[in-house]
Amino acid sequence: MYKYILGAFFTFMAVMFVRCGEVTEIDELVKQTERVQIVYNTNLGAYQDITDKKEIRAFSDYILDEPTPLYKCGYDGYMIFFTEHGSVRMDFNLQDDCIHVLYPYGETLQTRLISKEGVAYLRSQAP
Repeated sequence: MYKYILGAFFTFMAVMFVRCGEVTEIDELVKQTERVQIVYNTNLGAYQDITDKKEIRAFSDYILDEPTPLYKCGYDGYMIFFTEHGSVRMDFNLQDDCIHVLYPYGETLQTRLISKEGVAYLRSQAP
């Protein structure tokens, strides 16, 4: 019985340790998102709507919590994260020397790095 209780305690502590990781503004946004719309600038009128919760959750891994410089380059498109409280638009660039997203947060513009998986995903979805 002692081993069972000790095992349950360690399992509980491991779960709590994993859950207590740092939560970013991107994580919170993704958690509240009901739909993501991706629009590419290369083909006007072409967009993709994502409503599958598993696909939406992946954006937490696609947009890293690593700030980038405020690059002076054009944008390949944008993503709109729709929540019940409104929406957030993120412009993105997928050029190798300029990979990032740009979005308003509060009264400032934020930039974040897109992960390799995120770049691959966005490039694979382009028309």
